[in-house]
Amino acid sequence: MKTPIIKSNILTRKYNNEIYLKLEYIHPTGSHKDRETNQIIKDVISKKINKVGCASTGNAAISLAYHSFIYNLECNLWLTENIGKEKLALIKKFRPKIDFTNGDYSDAIKISNDYMKKNKIYNANPGQGDIRNNGDKEIGIEIANSINPNYIIAPVNNGTLFFGVWKGLNEKGLNPKMIGATSKKGKVASSIEGLHLHDKIKLDKIEDYELIDLNDKEIIHSFTELMKLGFFVEPASASTLEALKKLGIKNKSVCLILTASEIRFCDKMDFLQN
Repeated sequence: MKTPIIKSNILTRKYNNEIYLKLEYIHPTGSHKDRETNQIIKDVISKKINKVGCASTGNAAISLAYHSFIYNLECNLWLTENIGKEKLALIKKFRPKIDFTNGDYSDAIKISNDYMKKNKIYNANPGQGDIRNNGDKEIGIEIANSINPNYIIAPVNNGTLFFGVWKGLNEKGLNPKMIGATSKKGKVASSIEGLHLHDKIKLDKIEDYELIDLNDKEIIHSFTELMKLGFFVEPASASTLEALKKLGIKNKSVCLILTASEIRFCDKMDFLQN
């Protein structure tokens, strides 16, 4: 599904750069993960497999559960115990098999990898080939077909989206500087919490990139700023705007990738009261 890329005149004037927003949160389950899942489901069906699984902090699980439900596949998910209650409620609607991991996301990856290998379940985790990257590659191609940015800013945890976008841009002959927004010790942006980089080996192929670590206060500020402009995205998506501020650049063309919608999970917004 092709998504819009728009220029924000307000952000352009405010930050003295041409600011474009790639609206990845308008996919069916509200995040760019649907691009990855579409590629996974095609591969699963082509290989005549009826079981698929992954570990997730939320959005990948929602997407895989939703698409597995549609295509009548058994969906196996490994979730951390601190997953948001609204994310979990939505996931359960699609009746997947869920295992809660007593540990962090990396622990869930390891446990699920071992289980899926032993039980012949299609492994849709990051680091398992190029399937997920090929879904995200479409984002880079769509950007390249519209603009020629100097900078791309995207949320980073595994590095899957980050590398996939670069791959698409590179295939179209563009080589902007890639900026990754992360939050190693934050709590409000669960999608980028911890910086696990399960696709780290692929990032080494990117010629010019930089990772910017952000704290909760900084992310909340940009979350609120984007929300007031009508872009109601997850804190992890809003981290891209905060990363732009830290770059200190001017008169450049910049594309922020807004990966997921917040409207689904308002239980996490208690931080706005603080």
